[in-house]
Amino acid sequence: MTIRLYLAPQTGSGTIYDPIRSILNGLIDVAAGDRFTEIDNPARLISICCVHASQATHDAITADARVLPLGNLCADEAAFRAHLDSLISGLPNLAALKTALEERGISTSWYSGSNTIRDGVRWLVRNFAIAQIAQGLGNTGVKTVIAGSLDLTVGSYPLSVRNVVENWMSSRGLATGWITNDTTIRQVLHFIIENLGFGVLRLSGESF
Repeated sequence: MTIRLYLAPQTGSGTIYDPIRSILNGLIDVAAGDRFTEIDNPARLISICCVHASQATHDAITADARVLPLGNLCADEAAFRAHLDSLISGLPNLAALKTALEERGISTSWYSGSNTIRDGVRWLVRNFAIAQIAQGLGNTGVKTVIAGSLDLTVGSYPLSVRNVVENWMSSRGLATGWITNDTTIRQVLHFIIENLGFGVLRLSGESF
């Protein structure tokens, strides 16, 4: 089984008869031993997935235009771990990858040439963890902001949404006095990701 990371959309209405689930469920061959683990973003209905599967399955996944490969295909877990600790700058499709992530609401403005792929995955899973926290609290204001454009300003949202986000940040010990109506959502989310205590997040046995 070879290993690769993907960003994949989720489908479903969220009912008991139509649960929200990754589209990868329809692309992998469980009977053949394929498997994947994921961390989902309930605000954008996408998930980051680590897929252990045959070459045929990876080919089927990459043939689906809805799925975004993240990094290279790795022969085994040792190769996957080494790949995570290699520089993002070594990816041959870096420019296209950054554009695709931005289109999915994931900021890449934090990136520098010294960042590893593990750094990038850590950024992704922290983004998704914020949405999971909001989901668990029933905080639609925070979810609304996460689901919106990164380059919208704070002032473009209704006061009710701004107050909910500000109160949530304050409850988590995050400063909000620096935020103005002209502050972008990209800046707000960057600040939260950099300053909220996430602890260790795990995906497929790896720590981020």
